[in-house]
Amino acid sequence: MLREDFFVDDYRPTKRLLNFRFVLRTMGELCMVLFPFLIIALLISLYYPHDTGTKPLAITAGVDAAVGALLILLGRDPSNTNIGSREGVMTVTISWFLVSLIGMLPYLLGSYITSAPAAFFEAMSGFTTTGGTVITRVEDIPRSILFWRASTQWLGGLGIIAFLVALIPMSGQRATTIFNSEATGVTHQKFDPHIGTMAKWLIVIYVSFTILCILLFGIGPMSWYDAVCHTFSCVSTGGFSTHSESIGFFHSTYIELVAVFFMLLGATQFSLIYFAIVKQQPKRLFQDSELRWFLSLVLIMTTIGAIWLWYSGYLTGADAFIKSLFTVASLGTTTGFSSGDYSVWGSFFALIVIACMFVAGCSGSTSGGLKVVRFEVLAKNLSKELVRRVHPNVVSTIRMGNTVITDKVVVQVTSFFFAYTALIIIATGVVTAEGYNLTDSFSCAVSCVSNSGGGLGVFGPHGGFSSLSGVTHIFLSLLMVMGRLEIFTVLSLFHPSYWRS
Repeated sequence: MLREDFFVDDYRPTKRLLNFRFVLRTMGELCMVLFPFLIIALLISLYYPHDTGTKPLAITAGVDAAVGALLILLGRDPSNTNIGSREGVMTVTISWFLVSLIGMLPYLLGSYITSAPAAFFEAMSGFTTTGGTVITRVEDIPRSILFWRASTQWLGGLGIIAFLVALIPMSGQRATTIFNSEATGVTHQKFDPHIGTMAKWLIVIYVSFTILCILLFGIGPMSWYDAVCHTFSCVSTGGFSTHSESIGFFHSTYIELVAVFFMLLGATQFSLIYFAIVKQQPKRLFQDSELRWFLSLVLIMTTIGAIWLWYSGYLTGADAFIKSLFTVASLGTTTGFSSGDYSVWGSFFALIVIACMFVAGCSGSTSGGLKVVRFEVLAKNLSKELVRRVHPNVVSTIRMGNTVITDKVVVQVTSFFFAYTALIIIATGVVTAEGYNLTDSFSCAVSCVSNSGGGLGVFGPHGGFSSLSGVTHIFLSLLMVMGRLEIFTVLSLFHPSYWRS
């Protein structure tokens, strides 16, 4: 369930240089993955009268095609097969910045976002499925641009690399290297010996959920356009909406419950869904320790939140439970949709919000955050240490179902937890330096590092990230990609051992 660290061998000096041609070629192919969605957005701009997105999208499509073709041309070298984890780390990290640079062009060229750092933040927020936005009034943005905005989340949810591996033929070594380097967009549990086949199955499942969600949204009070855009954000656990009030705009319990179902589905480990549906082994869902913990946490937090909302008089009856369930599911899956302003529901509910954002969903899902599997390991390791305090000679192990968790995995988990919390503390300091209060700043930091998109106060459902400075937008964009790639992937680029040749 937790894979071994894929770059651990690079702590030994090697005798070969980085294969930059591999990096360039792969990034060029990633640009081609974006191209069809830019074309669809362009067609939408031509379909709707007075849509001003035509020119920005046309220019962006041209730039994307040109950059992609150039990178593929520079990276051509069929005889060069020296590919390792270092190439995977560099390719995956740089590719997220490249697609975000291209993805921000429609916002800038159309003057929908006038600041380059803010436009980059918006694009990075989309591709990393964070969902934080600098757009103050979404309804003022053309439909074609909002479709492109939603598309960035759908592509980033499963992982752009997964689409690349599934759609473009490549050697097994090359596919494995880049597929394993994108840590969170795909399952860590290999259910097929061929990486390309596994990526295809992931996309089949992902597309199937997308189609089903569109149909269920569409038969409700949503237009089909809204249904598509909200589905892209829902199954990817992203959170962008076509309305400033998000899901609350529709005032529909039906829409909220459909969204809850698909948000929870998106935060479930995709390998379990594969075995349950494709292999017809639904028992695996109930046997998985992480999924049981995840659903238990959602139920517990929902119940506590509902009792608080009812007891404090914010909501009554079924409304208290439904609003609590929707908010916990939205932030606990790092989606970031809102059906109401949870910032005004008291400090205790704010604590529930932060806890949900911090832990988030399951590993191998579209969700961000710490992940429930790490939370479970940390909790069980704490219990193990307490037993050792009382019985020093006892031999105990940490188990997740039938799997014994080794000490090496526990060290990895604790190291990640330290890095995760350290980044949040640093980000909190950066935001408070701009004059925001501690609570709002902390929620902003957790939102970006965990890719949840939600926040409190000025960064809450009725706020946004537009008031931050350009430097902070760039800094938070870096944190979003670090959170999306599980921190170590990006940090490894700054370790001296990575650059040894």
